[in-house]
Amino acid sequence: MEAKNSRCPECGKNTLIETYESYECLSCSHFIFKQPSFSKVLEGNEIAKIITETIHEHGITDPTEIKAIEEAFLNENSSSVVTYQDIFEHSPIDMHEMVHSERYLGKITESLYPKLKEEIIFLFENPNITTVLLMGSLGWGKTYYLATAFIATIMKLCFLRSPQTFYNLDENTPLSMFNFCVTDSQARKTMFTYLLNFFDAVPWFKQYAPRNEDKTLEIEIKSKNIVLRCGGPTPGSVIGTNLHSFAGDEMNFMQVIQDSKRSRDGEEYDQAKIVTDVFTNRQKSRFTQNFIYCPPRRYLCSSEQFPDDFLPSFLKEKEALGNVVTKEQVLSKDFDPDKQNTYVLCYSNWETKPQTFFPGWTFEKDENGDFKLDENQKRIWKNFKVGIGHSKKGDRVLLDSESEKGYKEIIKVPIFFRKEFEGGIAKLYGSIRDIAGKATLYNNPWFNPSHLIQCIDTTRENPCNYVNPSLEERNFHLDVSKMMENGSFVNPDAPRYVHLDLSKTDDHTGICIVHISKIVPIMKKIAGEVILEHLPFFHVDLMLRIKPPGNGKSIDYSKIRNVLYLLRRKGMNYNLITYDKVEGEMGTHFEKNDIKHDYLSLDKNIQPWFHLEMVLREKRVSFYDYEPIKEELPFLFYDEKKNKIDHRKNKKKDMSDAFAGAIWNASQSGNLRLKGDMLVDLMAFEERLPGQEDPFKKAGVSNFYGKGMAYVEES
Repeated sequence: MEAKNSRCPECGKNTLIETYESYECLSCSHFIFKQPSFSKVLEGNEIAKIITETIHEHGITDPTEIKAIEEAFLNENSSSVVTYQDIFEHSPIDMHEMVHSERYLGKITESLYPKLKEEIIFLFENPNITTVLLMGSLGWGKTYYLATAFIATIMKLCFLRSPQTFYNLDENTPLSMFNFCVTDSQARKTMFTYLLNFFDAVPWFKQYAPRNEDKTLEIEIKSKNIVLRCGGPTPGSVIGTNLHSFAGDEMNFMQVIQDSKRSRDGEEYDQAKIVTDVFTNRQKSRFTQNFIYCPPRRYLCSSEQFPDDFLPSFLKEKEALGNVVTKEQVLSKDFDPDKQNTYVLCYSNWETKPQTFFPGWTFEKDENGDFKLDENQKRIWKNFKVGIGHSKKGDRVLLDSESEKGYKEIIKVPIFFRKEFEGGIAKLYGSIRDIAGKATLYNNPWFNPSHLIQCIDTTRENPCNYVNPSLEERNFHLDVSKMMENGSFVNPDAPRYVHLDLSKTDDHTGICIVHISKIVPIMKKIAGEVILEHLPFFHVDLMLRIKPPGNGKSIDYSKIRNVLYLLRRKGMNYNLITYDKVEGEMGTHFEKNDIKHDYLSLDKNIQPWFHLEMVLREKRVSFYDYEPIKEELPFLFYDEKKNKIDHRKNKKKDMSDAFAGAIWNASQSGNLRLKGDMLVDLMAFEERLPGQEDPFKKAGVSNFYGKGMAYVEES
């Protein structure tokens, strides 16, 4: 209700309204609190003076922020203002002193990179930040930072006379902090070891807040009823506790299971998301206010792996909601403290380390031999460039004079790391993630993605009107004419080879039909000697990935056979059909139709995968642009423990199995030459030895693959 003739002392307008606890101007938002502020009540207290000076020093003028600071020191259930001594048993100290003084955290921060010391201080001086994401490369100090932040939080809690009373909790219930990792043992071996050693290294804890040394699997501070535990990512770990802060480590490496029985809806079980949600809900149920002093926080940490992993997805979600704040925004006070509460620490391996850690030859020097410095007086790195996301060239280390055009991103990396980025596609992707701190689509891929793209014939179309059908669609149609030339199949006399990657209700089924369309010479350079091999070129007639119908129904194998029989009636001649499951029904039907069939497992036999990698690398296969094979093949990797080619989480390999199996069947048939005339084109060998004449030019033959596509193998 507006008070009559109430004039605002700030702007002079009669727009001052009265609320229960204050007067607020509708024009200029000026606040006048009815009760004297906490700082005023404790006018004679030194700490109160420090609080007041801090408010002025940081230029805090917003009445809501000032009110929040005051409320942080008040007991909500008290009818009178609580004195400073009632709240604190030990006077809080400045974060600079806490981080650097040996009495507090100085001994454990001696090995913390200076940049990360600054980040610790920045975090604890900005209580609006309640979610911290630690991302990027290996080795920039994520775990050390996390352990230091946890120990600093425990110390600030121990400054309070009663942490439970301060947060309006039952004094008899422990205040807990929890760190979890992929497994229970991993959490104890890494984070808990840090925390225990750090805690024992702080003199202040030994004097004022010693831990219960009878407890070896947790840090318990009896005097404050505080417990810090570590364990695996199980939601039940925090049941019945007042969870103040928690940290999840290696979040990108937790389980993601498709069609899992552990998920409530029977679909995807995302362990990192489920545990984070459960812990966050428990934290919010206990701490409903915004606290200026030692607010509850959550730390989510992991090195990079794939762009669709938990942490990158979590960050995208927070960015979309406008919850992310940068250091620049905080320092310039250009942010919404009630909304922007997520802060991201994402570094490459070299960004947090002092430059003195690296040898002098990794930096630019002037003509006098002195290091060149940037505007911040930092040494200037000698860099090489890594190109990411080229539509044709893929991801690669760029030559010094190479154009950056066509790449989605260019990463500049100090030359100190050049060897780690060279030596094959697996090393490249591993270094992009582990050193540069960038998530990659691929992880130690068995196939070079660019080799797959170069084999796509963009003039051909998918003959099926569905990319990923269930064969239950009423309008399902296979346009055989798209597989033909002049009214008949391409190379009609060529025998066809088929592999079926069968499934019932869970996985997809893959069908692939290929034939050998010609023989091509491949020039190779082995141990310095140039040799010529005549090898088959494969033409893919059909790729088809079939999904389960859903609702517990199985894929109807008879409909798969009907597709094959349809093509047979149109003139396709099958030399061999293989499948990866011992299916009596399938074999019986093929025998009745006089079709040769056999069993082939792509999980038990790794040779087809070696062969397919070579075929793609040498560009000896052609297929139409089919999305499922592009979704699967680049993400396959070699599992050393299982000695098999496997797919990463959230990906499939059903179509890839069918593709590899069909190519393998054709290569093993022994029937390489076709009936009728066959045009043999030759691949130019551009990287000739010095003084060697071009053998293809001399023979007067054409260059089948076009300029720049020669294949040279070194061994």
